[in-house]
Order: sequence, then C-alpha cells, then structure tokens
Amino acid sequence: MKMEQLKSLLEQDLKLQVFIHHTTAKDKNTIKTPFIVLVEFGSKNVFADNIVFKKVSNVSLILHSYKNREETEEKIEDFFEKNMIAWEKDLDWNEDIMLYTTQYDFVI
Repeated sequence: MKMEQLKSLLEQDLKLQVFIHHTTAKDKNTIKTPFIVLVEFGSKNVFADNIVFKKVSNVSLILHSYKNREETEEKIEDFFEKNMIAWEKDLDWNEDIMLYTTQYDFVI
C-alpha cells in the first residue's frame, strides 16, 4: 500500500482530514481537530538474492486532538484491525497548547 492510498482509505473510513508528512501554513485556517498526519520514516525491506524482494515502509500515524480522542482512537484501531495492520501506540499531552497526540507506528 502506498501513502496516498492509505491517506485516501483513512479519509473515507474515518471522515477526518489526513495530511502526508506535515501541514502547511495555507492549511492553518482550514484544519479542524481531530486530524491525522502520516509520516514515513524508513523501510524494513525484505531481501532475497541480494535484491529487494518486498518493499516495506515504516509509518507513523499521528492523531492530533483537543478532546474526544478515545472515540477517534477506537475508530483508528478498528480501521487497523479491518485492514490487518499490526500497530504500536504511544500517547502524549502538549500542555502548552492543550493538545493530545496519539502516535501509531506500523508497517505497510
């Protein structure tokens, strides 16, 4: 699965804004929380006979939310289950801007 495909599937399934890698200044006035940022951070390719047999990307899905994060997290985790994606989860709280960030790490 490519990042654009993942973005499209998440938008359709979760009805949230999804950005690849980052948001931009032009997005500033149109972003509504909760929203998701997808970040690709390397690969875990499978090799055979010294060539890449299967391409595998490490991805983080970062949920940004001021409230109701549990409900959105449940929807994300249901999406992963439905699409057979194994994931790890980490939660953080940014006190300065009163924002929750939930990070899911997985491979595609």
